[in-house]
Amino acid sequence: MKTVILHYHLFKNAGTSLDAAFKENFSVEQGEWVTREFSAQPAKNREELKQWIIDNPQAKCFSSHTAIFPVPHIDGINIIPVIFYRHPIDRIASAYSFEKKQGGNGFSLKSCP
Repeated sequence: MKTVILHYHLFKNAGTSLDAAFKENFSVEQGEWVTREFSAQPAKNREELKQWIIDNPQAKCFSSHTAIFPVPHIDGINIIPVIFYRHPIDRIASAYSFEKKQGGNGFSLKSCP
């Protein structure tokens, strides 16, 4: 049975750092680490996610900001879900810092010092 990692990359939960570690260990060029975003409609999202894993037999690590639970069940593939949750205060601070660096054009930080 093939085993793959499925990273549910949640906004401002250290996912970019985790993806960087995955990319150091799985070749982007050879398609071992892949990323994609999916439909907002849950049933379509789950079907697209499942098909994406099936259509990329060379991949060992999948990452998506928009993949929706539950983890897909695919015969012959063991999927290990990985998801990081940050402490809510740390996450707010990270989101604030991120948006501030964007020039205040995101969340509505235009009024922040």
